[in-house]
Amino acid sequence: MSERFKDWKPPKFTKKNHNRSKSEYGWHVWYLENLKLGKNTDIGFGTKIFAHYGVTIGDNVQMGADCLIYSYDTERNLKGPIIIEENVLIGAKSVVLPRKDGKPLIIQKNKKIPIGSVITDNF
Repeated sequence: MSERFKDWKPPKFTKKNHNRSKSEYGWHVWYLENLKLGKNTDIGFGTKIFAHYGVTIGDNVQMGADCLIYSYDTERNLKGPIIIEENVLIGAKSVVLPRKDGKPLIIQKNKKIPIGSVITDNF
């Protein structure tokens, strides 16, 4: 991965409304101020990150297109931080939701999450 990202720079964002921002690569973040983005990340087009209660994405994380990362799930009334550690691969169309107990949901370093997965607890 190091060669691929030798000239990596953090994405630029444009403000779409009072709490949504769009990256220059076509993915969206709600509550951008609560997103911590590591270096050498590759987040797929159409991905949506809802960072109400904090989302941390570590270095060298790759995320396929159309993923959904929620720190606040209004349907189940759950909230809590999401932590994706370094060197994680998340397959396209995967969904990451907060834990039921409100503790941080942690995807541990070097994990590979298959396409279309739904993650509701530590992985």
